[in-house]
Amino acid sequence: MAQAPRHYVTYDDRPVRNAIGLKLLMLSVAELAPADVLHVVLPELPGTLTDWIYRHVPQVQVHNITPKGEGWSAKPEVLLFLMNQGIDEVIWLDADLMLIRNPRPLWEGMPDEVLVAAEDLARRYDTALGEEKARVWGYEKKRDLATGLNSAVLRVTRWHRPLIESWCMHLQHEIYLQAQRNYQGFVDRPRALYGDQEVLDALLITLFAEVPVRFIRYGPEIIHDHRHFYAYTASDRLRNAFRFTRPYFVHCTGFHPWMVGPAFHEDTGGEYFHESTQLKPYVWYARRYADQLEEPVENLNFWLYYRTPFGKLCQVLTLNNPHLQGLGLWLLDRYRRWRKR
Repeated sequence: MAQAPRHYVTYDDRPVRNAIGLKLLMLSVAELAPADVLHVVLPELPGTLTDWIYRHVPQVQVHNITPKGEGWSAKPEVLLFLMNQGIDEVIWLDADLMLIRNPRPLWEGMPDEVLVAAEDLARRYDTALGEEKARVWGYEKKRDLATGLNSAVLRVTRWHRPLIESWCMHLQHEIYLQAQRNYQGFVDRPRALYGDQEVLDALLITLFAEVPVRFIRYGPEIIHDHRHFYAYTASDRLRNAFRFTRPYFVHCTGFHPWMVGPAFHEDTGGEYFHESTQLKPYVWYARRYADQLEEPVENLNFWLYYRTPFGKLCQVLTLNNPHLQGLGLWLLDRYRRWRKR
């Protein structure tokens, strides 16, 4: 018996600048979850992008809406948009994410009342920060979550509608909007109001403390491929290289080279910045789809095919394994840190 399709959704208010990221997500879903539906919600419909979608990933459904929230703050509005069309289970995917294998096992048998979210890089729940998140809104904290929450992947059902509606309302509240307006840099904002996931976290530990949460584990189930290569630890790299099963997702977080342009090579970005870009697992998996992107070569050469001597050596020594190729860089960084003590 054929299984009912799962409904994934993504949103991007930069469909021209992030066309490559969107294409990579769509191609990975089409290849690895062909029985499921990906909804791509855009505030504008660039002709070149929509034409590419119809030719390469016709199972993608494109929607043209303009949410009130900008960027990540649009997530609950987009989720509600699909729920209003009668879709009982919706799975959010950030537009800078790719599938590595079909994530259907994550959702199968999952009770409707369980909210599924990605685990954050910190891998622990900051109790003091949780108190701060509750206090910002004048709520009483009723629990700690099992670990840090990252909303790059989020599975919700109709059971969670009151939570999603409340999340939407809080992201349009002046307390949140003022924090987003008044601070130019992400890290300059109050920690409790960095972005959408901090507000969702606040609701889950206060008003909706009864909602069970299942976390997609950072490392074995999702790779947050951060700008700083050492966020993907040596133990996780080794486990993923020698396990029979791969993670479900790779998330290019903190830095998107295709959006920055060739000028990023002039960015010092810390030691080994260029090598770490070459050796990112996300970049390795992106190369599989290079021929289908239909992008000018100049849009790809400076990041997808960029090579450094040390990076080439790492790839040769690890037989170009996507998880091990950055291990040498990780060990070299740890050694140099140890020498500086």
